[in-house]
Amino acid sequence: MNDETTHRSGYCAIVGRPNAGKSTFLNQIMGIKLAISTHKPQTTRDRILGILNRPNGQICFVDTPGLHSAKGGINKYMVRQAEAAIQDADVILWMAEIQPKSDNPLSKGMERIHQLIEATGKPWVLALNKVDRMQDKTKLLPQIARWQEAFDPPCVVPISAQDNDYTEVLLEEIVARMPAGPPLFPDEFLTDRSERYLTTETIREKAILETRDELPYAVAVTVDDFDETRREDPEDPMVSIIATVHVEREGQKRIVVGERGKVIKRIAMRSRRDLRRLLGCRVYLDLFVRVTTDWSSKDARLKDLGYDV
Repeated sequence: MNDETTHRSGYCAIVGRPNAGKSTFLNQIMGIKLAISTHKPQTTRDRILGILNRPNGQICFVDTPGLHSAKGGINKYMVRQAEAAIQDADVILWMAEIQPKSDNPLSKGMERIHQLIEATGKPWVLALNKVDRMQDKTKLLPQIARWQEAFDPPCVVPISAQDNDYTEVLLEEIVARMPAGPPLFPDEFLTDRSERYLTTETIREKAILETRDELPYAVAVTVDDFDETRREDPEDPMVSIIATVHVEREGQKRIVVGERGKVIKRIAMRSRRDLRRLLGCRVYLDLFVRVTTDWSSKDARLKDLGYDV
């Protein structure tokens, strides 16, 4: 499609419905966990930048919250993040979950995403994710044909983000649609997110995973102290972190704390394990749980918790 000797670079927004596998894809291709992912839709709340360097180009991926109907508060914030990423991108990657039955009608939500993408006039690629879940692979071609008939995408690539299958083909298609130009960031630059931000997201992920379906999406995390005084200690490098898990109701606080503090202890233990890998040293983590009433629907409280509404 393009001269392979031409270096290309630009921003690629990863968009799609909640739980389509956008964050899993970003983490897989980056080889490092930048975006948290759970079994629950709408886990991602912010735009996450991941910079991938390839021999023929630099792709600045922007992982986005899932596009969905938003009535206000945190949900409206999430949708605005995704829509802004679409407008700022050079190339758009539409990540969609493959449907179990090829005769299922495509949803109105899919039509809205297509309209958003087409309205930009920007090059885009459709990735049909989770092909690893298709037991009958003979249904794959009818799936592709259905999407082609509905949306006429310039390119369709079936992938498994979880297993890293066919992602190389997808990356080549994205690079080919990037504008020609030098790298936008130095080779060693992986993301624009701070370690402090990644710490809050790590803890939030563990809180979601440990409470499973018992806790609604009314959980946020703030880092109250991030002490690196001993990080360069040659004998025992350590970072000390104090953080707060915010919920909206006393009942939710009881769920997060758990009987005799068992749940919050598990959240802290799992968080420490991931944070050790992220920060490259021993981590002291002290977690607190606080009721911040209706934080997810009040703009002032959203701002206090770090959401730029």
